[in-house]
Amino acid sequence: MKNIVFATDFSNEAYNALFYITKLFEKKECHFYLLNTYYLHKRRITNYTMASEDLQEPLNPGDLSKAALLSTLHRINLDVPNPKHSYDIVSEKGNLQETLKDLAARLKIDLLVLGNGKKKGLTALLSGNQVKESIEKVRNCPILIVPEAYEYSAPRHVAFATDYKNYFHARVLFPLLTLAGEWNSKVFTVHVKEKEDLSIRQKANMATLKKYMAHLNHSMYFMPKFSNKSKVIDTFIKELDIDMLVMMHYEHGLFNRLIQKPILEELCMSVEIPLLIIPCNN
Repeated sequence: MKNIVFATDFSNEAYNALFYITKLFEKKECHFYLLNTYYLHKRRITNYTMASEDLQEPLNPGDLSKAALLSTLHRINLDVPNPKHSYDIVSEKGNLQETLKDLAARLKIDLLVLGNGKKKGLTALLSGNQVKESIEKVRNCPILIVPEAYEYSAPRHVAFATDYKNYFHARVLFPLLTLAGEWNSKVFTVHVKEKEDLSIRQKANMATLKKYMAHLNHSMYFMPKFSNKSKVIDTFIKELDIDMLVMMHYEHGLFNRLIQKPILEELCMSVEIPLLIIPCNN
């Protein structure tokens, strides 16, 4: 059974992420934890991405949060009824990232799910403080970010972006390999070239990856750098009709470089597909 945490601010964008993940694992036994974190600021209840103008004291914020979570639970059970899925609600006062880290460790969570907000593109996904902080601070569980209003589509084509600079462990690749295996996905590994030839270390890591991918429908692509990596990856996604982008989050890896300023501000990717981020130790 998969244990999945879905963090919500009760927005339409968040609910869309919940709908997506329940459809993605509709054939799997899953236990979902519907999470809302809140705190009080200037006599107003605030959730993880925005202040609610309607929910104000003296109403109890914990009761309001629980009521909204129960409403979300009722809605998803009506929209996507599934006897293989079970749910708990979790309403916590405090910091979202600390709560996510605690739940991931304590409940042996397999996946965290977040909606992206109202702007489109990878820049929007990563520039929101709470989402970006979750990516940077929650390093004990994979995170799936679902774009706003993304219409569910099975991940038949999955892109895995890598620089081949880090060794591939089976434990780290497990989320990607299991997802691709379950959906019979074709995995397109894309490397944006920084130099003409790979180093000895990169070639060894690529050979290791090939072994892990041997049982999958898998192709490897090498893309010229052009102006920046984000543009190249975006072009790759659009040309090959990719349904999901997967990236490893090493401390000094490709993904970490993409989310650092000033690179973040220069990103012009218009990625409108789910993004799976797998945290790794170097």
